[in-house]
Amino acid sequence: MMHRARMARAPPAAAAGLPVRRPQPPHPCSSRRRRPARPAAAPPGGGPADAAAAAAVLEAIARSLAAMAAGGGADRPPDPPPGAALRLETLSYHPPGAPAPLIASACLSLPPHGFGLVYGRSGAGKTTLLQLVAGLLKPTGGRVRVVRGGEEGEGEGGGGGGGGGGGEGGGALSTSTPSVPGPSSSSARPATAPPPPTVGLVFQFPERHFLGDTLVEELTFGWPADPAARAARGVAAQAALGALGLAGLPLDARLRALSDGYKRRVALAVQLARSPDVLLLDEPLAGLDWRARADIVAALRTAKARATVLAVSHDLAELAPLVDGAWVMRPGGVLRKARWPPGGGGKGGGGEGVV
Repeated sequence: MMHRARMARAPPAAAAGLPVRRPQPPHPCSSRRRRPARPAAAPPGGGPADAAAAAAVLEAIARSLAAMAAGGGADRPPDPPPGAALRLETLSYHPPGAPAPLIASACLSLPPHGFGLVYGRSGAGKTTLLQLVAGLLKPTGGRVRVVRGGEEGEGEGGGGGGGGGGGEGGGALSTSTPSVPGPSSSSARPATAPPPPTVGLVFQFPERHFLGDTLVEELTFGWPADPAARAARGVAAQAALGALGLAGLPLDARLRALSDGYKRRVALAVQLARSPDVLLLDEPLAGLDWRARADIVAALRTAKARATVLAVSHDLAELAPLVDGAWVMRPGGVLRKARWPPGGGGKGGGGEGVV
């Protein structure tokens, strides 16, 4: 009864004889029209574009894993590459406005599949050296060479110079002089010419630089669109996961939920899946407990079999069994060859000494 009384009661405005404003339909010429709903934002580029593409990548990697387990020939992981030598020739870096160079005439030579160690005081220029080798900084003097094969090639600026077919020449990467495409550049190269040498860099604390939320998003970030290239990259990724003890990790695993040791393994796997000729590591053991450090050292042994490795680290004892050559970085960016292993063993002095 009360509800009916309320419904029957007239509005106060109508009871007072005032005009009642009722909503009017919008005028067809009015500029205040309802805006159409915005489409959902597309996922950030770089990894799989949508769920269907991500599922296709997962399926391709699963097929590669099954084929490798069954001993298939087509999807069998490729043999370790022949390797490439790393050479720094009087490399210098003097940024504009700096009173002194950060790197002064650094010279270094690593054979294929060698493991080089650079150590020294904090702030001496070790990370700057890695950034120069990786091509993130442009040297002001000297050059960086990544040479495939037994002899040095003549390629400049990432070109695969010198006979691409034999053991002589191979490919050479130089960061001293960038190449300019011309009539005799890539169009004149034979179709079977090998790709230019590549360099991969694992930053200090790489878990802070992940671009994906899950393992598969991080692995497939930036993959080529060509189906054949994606399939080959999937086989290489699965081989890297297996070599680093990550084959049993779900591909949809959340990276934030992994331990620090597993995050470092994922960062290494991402780089090894790209099959770099040279792998650069900036403090690979920093911030890890003893168990994770042992795991990463074992993973670096696998990385050494697949690429030439140059590491910057203060942790000499754990890396000592892997090191083929060592250099000490003095303040002012002065790089000097160090006696290895240091005199007296362990972290004792001798030769160039240990900082």
